[in-house]
Amino acid sequence: KIDFEESIIRVRFTLFQKNGLRGKYKMMPPKTQSSIRNVPVPPQVINQLRVLKHVQERIKEEKRGNYVDEDFVFADHTGQPEPARNFNYRMATYIKKAGVKKITPHNLRHTYTALMIDAGIDIKEAQKRLGHSSAKTTLDIYSHIMKDKKTASIVQFNAMANEIF
Repeated sequence: KIDFEESIIRVRFTLFQKNGLRGKYKMMPPKTQSSIRNVPVPPQVINQLRVLKHVQERIKEEKRGNYVDEDFVFADHTGQPEPARNFNYRMATYIKKAGVKKITPHNLRHTYTALMIDAGIDIKEAQKRLGHSSAKTTLDIYSHIMKDKKTASIVQFNAMANEIF
């Protein structure tokens, strides 16, 4: 659920789509209690989600009784969740058109984490946002990013020390 006023995405369920088929889905509890979380969202993302919501409202109005509104962020023309394979296909198409390196939705999660680490967000806060049950999990998965940041910090410190001495 998106809280547009507070700029937060409230993660409460996991979507299970049987064989990735349209209409064959269930809302399931997440794997762990820590997966239930509130994720702060930057204003740029909230603005794009507002645009998407507005488009969905127009489709809902056009379809009237043929649209089942379950408040999905990525819904098809009937209001049902967009099958993941459709989303992945469209994303791959846009990436190809843009001529950029291939990425997946999961890669976006890693990018988000790298940006949090680069911004100096505390590991416990990153753990909560990612829905990990412990900071150790976050550290185990993303230690390579932290190592790169540590190396960059050392280089930066040495450069500053060279100017002073």
